[in-house]
Amino acid sequence: MFEGRNVKVLLSQAGSGKTRRLIEEVSKELETRRPEELAFVTFTRKGADEGLRRVCSKLMLEPEDLPYFRTLHSLTFHAMNYKANQMFGRIDQRKFNKEFGYNLNRCEVGTGKVAPTKDSVYLDFYDMERSGALTSKQLVEADIELGYYHQLVQKYEEYKSQQCLVDFFDCLIKYVQDGDSLPVKVAMIDEAQDITALQWQVIDKAFAKAEKIVIAGDENQSIYSYSGARPDFLIDLAREFPVEHLSVSYRIPQSVYRLAKAITTFIGDKTDKPFNPRVENDEGMVIQLNELERLKNFIDSDELMDDRNNCAWYILARNNCFLDRPKRLLEDNLIPYWTADGFFMGGEIMRRLKDYDNFKLEGYKDEKKREDFARKFGIEDFTQPFTDTNLFTEGCKWVYASYIEKYGLKKLEEMCKWNPQVLVSTIHHVKGGEAKNVAVMLDATRRTKSNVFNDIDEELRILYVAVTRAKENLFLIDSQNGEGYDQILNTIKDENGLDF
Repeated sequence: MFEGRNVKVLLSQAGSGKTRRLIEEVSKELETRRPEELAFVTFTRKGADEGLRRVCSKLMLEPEDLPYFRTLHSLTFHAMNYKANQMFGRIDQRKFNKEFGYNLNRCEVGTGKVAPTKDSVYLDFYDMERSGALTSKQLVEADIELGYYHQLVQKYEEYKSQQCLVDFFDCLIKYVQDGDSLPVKVAMIDEAQDITALQWQVIDKAFAKAEKIVIAGDENQSIYSYSGARPDFLIDLAREFPVEHLSVSYRIPQSVYRLAKAITTFIGDKTDKPFNPRVENDEGMVIQLNELERLKNFIDSDELMDDRNNCAWYILARNNCFLDRPKRLLEDNLIPYWTADGFFMGGEIMRRLKDYDNFKLEGYKDEKKREDFARKFGIEDFTQPFTDTNLFTEGCKWVYASYIEKYGLKKLEEMCKWNPQVLVSTIHHVKGGEAKNVAVMLDATRRTKSNVFNDIDEELRILYVAVTRAKENLFLIDSQNGEGYDQILNTIKDENGLDF
């Protein structure tokens, strides 16, 4: 891979400014090269957009000046001249479900369950198989109905072929097979630890004409093994090509650094690279709490409701199923929050209350509409004003009426215009992000606990990503049964003499 090309590998720990360093490289290259001769690619759309925004802002360029600042999927989509109506999207998904009786939805609709459907899980298996993350042998060994799986895949491919559609994996595969190299002289590859074997093939082909390639990443943050990303790709490149290290994490203070450093000592498959906190006398705090409810005292003391600018808190968990408890804690204490899918607790309250008010004015006499609305929002009596705390059923009262009771409608409406200062999310979703305070739920599913014994490096890397999001204070919330990440954490503490 990359034979005959000038390749440099940029390795560093979390928060050390890898993206900033790549932007500096871009700025330097633009002194002698045209913008369209440069590429900046990364694993996520968020990362690609951030790189594009920074360069445009710093160098007074427009996005259209930089056509190769994209995710790999977007890069291949445009390189193969596909159109938006050729992509297998949500409308096609619904048509496929209706025609063949499958359910490719990412969660069960109308059941209250957050778990993905069987068919969507099987399609994920197919994506893993195509990306090289899953071998035929592993597929046979997996706990799935192979006959059903192969039938689903066959129908899925038949449908795409009949409708002349492609998905993002098709973009990658077809580009490797039939695509042309891009007219790029310099390529920057960010978040390289997240790139799969198939994506590396795309990069190798896309930038075959590049005179210089800079690859930035941190193998300790490789947490997407389920999609085919493995740290050894980056590690092998670091052994083959010249390496530059960024040794200081400008994000984390001393206390968080000591824990993060201790976690990395337990990771087996890694490179040896320097790792230092931002300022020697900047201590910060790491606090372990045996009950989630104790976290409220720290959130209250942070004067969240008065801070409308930067995100003050992340509350993180390994799996989505462990986010319900912190959401309830925030709702019970009337603290607005964001979720990864953009849900705004507080704004949602106002929308629903206004919906009710408008409905009373416009649709009160429509019996079916009234029944549907009552079922949706748990309303018992439409004759009462929506400010009455008895309006809502018990299951909804604590969410809606308590907001009104504490703040009043005028204050509530003002509050809902604020930018909530708490994000409740999985660890995977916030990789690359940061917050003043980070709380990590140590709970783990049975599958995760099993993974601790089968691939402990993966779980250690996930824990490392979680703790290194904290700019000042880190809170570790013991699992409910003491069988999550607790055991790993206690071992790390004991062997490294950590006391928190």
